Amino acid sequence: MGETEVTQGLWEAVWGTDWPGTDPDGSGYGAGADYPAYYVSWFDAVAFCNLLTVADDGIADTERVYCSDEDLKIAYTAADAASGNTVFADWGKRGYRLPTEAEWEYSARYVNGVTWKRGDHASGGPVYTDETDPDTVGDYAWYSCSRSNPVSQKKANALGLRDMGGNVQEWCYDWYAGYAGTSATNPSGPASGTQRVYRGGNWNDQAYFLQCAYRMKIAPSANSYYFGFRLCRTAD
Repeated sequence: MGETEVTQGLWEAVWGTDWPGTDPDGSGYGAGADYPAYYVSWFDAVAFCNLLTVADDGIADTERVYCSDEDLKIAYTAADAASGNTVFADWGKRGYRLPTEAEWEYSARYVNGVTWKRGDHASGGPVYTDETDPDTVGDYAWYSCSRSNPVSQKKANALGLRDMGGNVQEWCYDWYAGYAGTSATNPSGPASGTQRVYRGGNWNDQAYFLQCAYRMKIAPSANSYYFGFRLCRTAD
């Protein structure tokens, strides 16, 4: 899991300076190489993952995770993203990808592999309503702000991950659906749907929305000043 959200600097180094949505520069919502990338749809984020896999000399181009065909032969591209074309994931590949919803929550709530933060905590922080804790949600997350902020300015959670709550909301791979109510190991979500999951709350939210277990959903074509993402890779 990426230590931080994908930054505008990384985005432009890989994608180029022609943003698929509104260019953050001049938007008034935070601009600069160390600010999180935003104004990117779920489709854009998927295409970026493939582009970064190709750009990384340590990963074979054949390890791109996302494809535009059901046979998993044709890599998903920025042009596919612009058209909102269907995405297929090859889970056997080791390139960059979006975290699943389960991976995101695991990483947000992790303490030591045995115990876990409750779902009503911000990642790494206290219960979102707890005014007596020596730490505060604001030690770990940007929220109730007027714009986004540079990454890595707040405390890290137990896995060393920063801004899991607040700053920008983070796309997950999964289609949204109600939980099945049965145990599942490392699920990747339902096979189809109309809305994708995003997690973590954003810089303009109240602390309530930063809870590790708080689920949100929207069409994958959505593109806004508070949507960003975090990279993930399957371990060797």
